[in-house]
Amino acid sequence: GIASIYGHRVTDIDEILDIRKVIGVCQQCDIHFDVLTVEENLSIFASLKGISESVKEQEINKVLHDLDMDAVKHNQVKRLSAGQRRKLAVAIAILGDPKVLLLDEPTAGMDSCSRYTVWNVLKKRKTNSVIVFSTHCMEEADILAG
Repeated sequence: GIASIYGHRVTDIDEILDIRKVIGVCQQCDIHFDVLTVEENLSIFASLKGISESVKEQEINKVLHDLDMDAVKHNQVKRLSAGQRRKLAVAIAILGDPKVLLLDEPTAGMDSCSRYTVWNVLKKRKTNSVIVFSTHCMEEADILAG
């Protein structure tokens, strides 16, 4: 069989960059660089996603603002709480406003205020994106699926 994402074949090495531009992934295990700041991490992942230099800073600031992370953007990731690290993982996933979001336990370990912030961001994005997520939290499933 053939698998494709928005017309891009996942087995075609020439289309990998195009796929990176339309997909955002938040794994259950956080993936980031502990010694770098939040902003530096987002900059690296924005580059990996193919976000152009001309809009990268604007996109990073938008994601930081949407997830209420402006105050920690200059902090090293290793100094963040577990919940803030999780929000960073979500921020990395939503960078560039991808058409497909794959989220594995996106709010695990977050306090209730942070969970609601993430839920609101995802609810706003679900009109323009396909969101596939896993969760053990029935409240989260109900809110995001509704």
